[in-house]
Amino acid sequence: MSDERRQYLIDSIQDHLTLGRPLTDIARRLRAVATDEEIEAAMEAFKAQSAAIRASRTVNTLVDDQEYESWYKGPSDDLQSHWQLLTEVLRHKKSRPWSDEMIRSLDHSSSTVVAHLAPPKSQVARAVKGLVLGYVQSGKTANFSAVISKAVDEGYKLVVVLAGMHNILRLQTQARLHEEIVVPKESACTTLTKVDEKGDFQKKQFVTANRALGGSDGFTLVVLKKNSAVLRNFNAWLSEASEETLRRCPALVIDDESDQASVNTNRPEDDPTAINDHIRNIIKRFPIISYVGYTATPFANVLIDASVEDDLFPKDFLVSLEKPIGYVGTEELFGRDAIEPRGSLTGLPVIRTIPDNRKPLTFLDEKRPRVQFQTILSYRRCKKPLTRLSLDVRCGWRETSGNST
Repeated sequence: MSDERRQYLIDSIQDHLTLGRPLTDIARRLRAVATDEEIEAAMEAFKAQSAAIRASRTVNTLVDDQEYESWYKGPSDDLQSHWQLLTEVLRHKKSRPWSDEMIRSLDHSSSTVVAHLAPPKSQVARAVKGLVLGYVQSGKTANFSAVISKAVDEGYKLVVVLAGMHNILRLQTQARLHEEIVVPKESACTTLTKVDEKGDFQKKQFVTANRALGGSDGFTLVVLKKNSAVLRNFNAWLSEASEETLRRCPALVIDDESDQASVNTNRPEDDPTAINDHIRNIIKRFPIISYVGYTATPFANVLIDASVEDDLFPKDFLVSLEKPIGYVGTEELFGRDAIEPRGSLTGLPVIRTIPDNRKPLTFLDEKRPRVQFQTILSYRRCKKPLTRLSLDVRCGWRETSGNST
């Protein structure tokens, strides 16, 4: 069998998997155009490609192999694809341009996540819920930017990003996605939220749900604050869409800091908390839906009651991201005891132990000039005098009062 014919059959297998068909059904369908030997060879080649993504050195994945058949073989080579445009943005960032090695690592880790999403062109209903674990301030936003770009390249029509509980966090995420996903290909994206502190989802929209979600080209991006009123308004807007529109609109929900506010803290079967209930309602509206939580502290997420079917327990996959290149966290800063086979880690020389026989700082020569470091704590609408905490090198911490300046 020629390489060209093998690739044709591999592409056919992927196309069938994106429609939600099992491999046994795909093999039966391919018998109309290929021999059993050709089909078997193409199946093995496709599985090898999928295994390469799953075995990426940048991630550790927990998934039920008996339920898992990857439909995704990797990102598009099209220079106008969202993924390829994103890599160009990253390479030319003014603050910190990404190296080829960093982009390769992001490619591997994000492809692993995308491979576990629901096939966007599936002909059967499919709801996938997963969780991505990353180190604190380690680039989780970059990872879900890459996941979004690859997901919309494959046919996802709606991307909902739940971006924290505060306006500033929502704004930061909106601005980041605007720069990396929207601007490089603005004609392909409808945004219902704005790069503005007051740019959250509004009750009155310039476009109807049927029009925004029912288009054949492009996708719709919504970046929401985890606020009950905002999520209620978004659900009300979605309720205007017809069943046919929602059926043809595969949706991806990215829940940033998913352990915050999203988790139900009431009795799950009785009265879920408001934000949790609104998120569940968003998910239940779409026949093809993928919910992916991102967090550095996953304890609340994995302790969600798995027996409650429509809750946010990550039933389908867990992906643990490796430390990114150049990452400096608590272990690198303070070290680590030898509690693992990897051994101890010394840490950076940022802590100096002062022997007991050293003179206390309070007894230093009073004639020496003072050096003070001040942290001014200010609050809006604060009627009391501003409190200053001054670090006196000779005398330690002192608290003084004064008027704000």
